[in-house]
Amino acid sequence: DYEKEKLNERIAKISSGVAVIQIGADIVKRALGYPLKLIAKNIGNNGSVVMEKVLSSDNFKYGYNAATGKYEDLMATGIIDLTKVFFRLLKGCVAIKNRYVFTLYLFRI
Repeated sequence: DYEKEKLNERIAKISSGVAVIQIGADIVKRALGYPLKLIAKNIGNNGSVVMEKVLSSDNFKYGYNAATGKYEDLMATGIIDLTKVFFRLLKGCVAIKNRYVFTLYLFRI
């Protein structure tokens, strides 16, 4: 009985953790979709419709090309360049590290 009770507790913890991750992923997905919605709205399209169509795709390369008004593979068309994305990410990480080190130095932790 003890082992069964512990197993049920673990299942409950894992289940709640998965739910939190799914909710968090949905929030992140919506937040990242906001710029897309705004771009579509700025060119006269319904931003919500564009965002929902892009988010409904399982292909992470699929997106909306505002210049042509088409839904397409944004990597194949050159709109998203992984090299530029990587270097921006790296630059952001270095900036965060520098702030962290400066804060440690400032407070001499």
